[in-house]
Amino acid sequence: MLQIKKHHSFSLPSLTTATHRLAMSPVVSEDDELIHDIDTADSDDVWTLDPTPDTQELSRYWTTVERDLQNDPDWVNFAEE
Repeated sequence: MLQIKKHHSFSLPSLTTATHRLAMSPVVSEDDELIHDIDTADSDDVWTLDPTPDTQELSRYWTTVERDLQNDPDWVNFAEE
């Protein structure tokens, strides 16, 4: 018959015996359009985020993206496969 133990014994490796300190790698700047615009923005620029997006504009944008992808000869539609 199967017996379920109420107590488990787990052992974790000890980190106190480590001789080397943990060092984080330096931050590498990403080649990102938004980060670039923020870094090069004038101090007079005002950035605002709307609490609700313009859904019609987003729909138009993604329709254009989908159309561009479908016109790409290397594009694969996995839904049809």
